[in-house]
Amino acid sequence: MQQSLELAQFLNISQSMLSAAEAGDWACLPEREVERKKVMQQYFSSESFNQAVSLQGGIEESDGISQVINQVLEINTQIETLAEQGKLAINLQLQGMKKKQSVHSAYLQNE
Repeated sequence: MQQSLELAQFLNISQSMLSAAEAGDWACLPEREVERKKVMQQYFSSESFNQAVSLQGGIEESDGISQVINQVLEINTQIETLAEQGKLAINLQLQGMKKKQSVHSAYLQNE
């Protein structure tokens, strides 16, 4: 399978998004998602894609595209899992802070 430049970019951006999520750098993800979406739209509306899925492109090209899409979907799942874990950790921290604030308020009222 010979991957097009756009298809390789699509996968690379997805992998960089996962790396950022693993590092806790959530702020850059929306920008990278916009970039990834542009690349994806470019590729899937391109002649390269049309040839790959036509009879000329053959099954091997279509399988290659399918593999990349499956890899990106797996990466997305991993990012979602990390986001859920981060959300849970933040909620626990918030609960702890609220509890400390309540204890502090009660202490100040009893003085």
